[in-house]
Parts: sequence; structure tokens; C-alpha cells
Amino acid sequence: MNFKDINIDSDKIEETLEKYAIIESSSGTTSKAYHLNQNGKRFTINVYHKKNGLTSLLPQSENIDIGASLCEKIKEELKKCAL
Repeated sequence: MNFKDINIDSDKIEETLEKYAIIESSSGTTSKAYHLNQNGKRFTINVYHKKNGLTSLLPQSENIDIGASLCEKIKEELKKCAL
């Protein structure tokens, strides 16, 4: 699963995260760390907004499999058509 330099509607990331998990906290501007909870399991997804308009998602922490699954949903739901 590769979530590096993907072409997605990054303005809707937080809205999409809220559909699947509780956002416990977030921090940052050009890169943002979302600390999430899904069914009592905590995990983190780091979001990097690149100058070229692309976005990278990095799931982290002890429940990385849940984070990776959510990154896949974000990638699919928010993908933009290639120009």
C-alpha cells in the first residue's frame, strides 16, 4: 500500500476521517498529525501537503493496520481524475 504523492481532494481529508474514526486531536499546518480512535483502538495518520499539489499519507502507531485501511479509503474516496 503506497500513499505517497497521491492526487486527492485534500480539503476533504478531515471530513472523511470523521466518517470512520473519532479525531482525538490534530496538529500542524503543511503537515498534520491526526490522532484517531476507532472502536477503542488508537492510531495516527500523518498527512503531508506537497507544494506540487499532491498529498502523502503515513499511518503510524501500534494499530498501523487500521490506519493503513483508513488511508486506503481516503485514497479511493477522494481521488481526483488525472488531467
